[in-house]
Amino acid sequence: MYTEIQLDRMLGKLKRYEEMLEPKLFTVVDTVEMKAFLTDGSHHSVPEESCFSHCEDGTVFEGEGIYCWFRGGYTVPESLEGKTLFVYPRIKGYEGMLWVDGKPYGNFAAKFIVHSYGNHYCDMLRQNARGGEHIDIALEYYANHYIKGTQPFLVEAQKFYKIVYHPVDICLKDEELAEFYFDLKVANGMVKALEDKSFRRADFVRALLEIHSFISYDIENQDPEVFREEMGEYWLEHNFAGQVMFGSDSPRIRPVRAKRGLDSIAMDPETREKVYWRNAAKFFGLEGLCDEI
Repeated sequence: MYTEIQLDRMLGKLKRYEEMLEPKLFTVVDTVEMKAFLTDGSHHSVPEESCFSHCEDGTVFEGEGIYCWFRGGYTVPESLEGKTLFVYPRIKGYEGMLWVDGKPYGNFAAKFIVHSYGNHYCDMLRQNARGGEHIDIALEYYANHYIKGTQPFLVEAQKFYKIVYHPVDICLKDEELAEFYFDLKVANGMVKALEDKSFRRADFVRALLEIHSFISYDIENQDPEVFREEMGEYWLEHNFAGQVMFGSDSPRIRPVRAKRGLDSIAMDPETREKVYWRNAAKFFGLEGLCDEI
């Protein structure tokens, strides 16, 4: 049995473990060099190629309210045929927009910054990529501006009005690890948010205790294949994903290496909808509603 101090220490380790896993979600397979174009924000589509000039790694563009466009191209190698590709800019800036083949395609935002719009740092570039196809990539970055405080005499000044260029990475996403990571993230978040005496919190803590007893925290020195094999076997045996989403006595709705969700189970639409609502009611502690569904 764990004491409160030991339990808090264990939960802290799992939170740190979650943070250690995040950088491993994407694997870099290639890099794209970009050209740059400093402007004032008056462009509402990708500027002409003639506007851009060569840009060295580490180049700094500084000034309140400035915009900087970056443009480059990527030809998919045959080795990445059929893969889902992601684009991961290493550019430092307040926020950015991704344009693919001349069309708006996604956004990027700084991780830790005042008034940030979310932790968006890697966007999907192409599903089922075809070997030999060329993809035009453009990024529009904004350096931010002075923001007034929301309370009397409060000034939330943003002093970092810079865009720092670094090359853009092309990545593959580790889907199997991502499922484990996001379930672990949900469990850690629910343990923190729920009341200490909540039975639902106890379900999450019990699942995390089992994970804690199984995993190796030294993931940097662990054989990746061993880590993946152990993770998969553990999920299938203990149904961690089911505990996270629907409680400790749930059916195995999405074990690792299987299709996620009820959509992979053959049933008529009316029955499927009832199952969804029953699981939702159970998850939020509203079992009494199950008889009415």
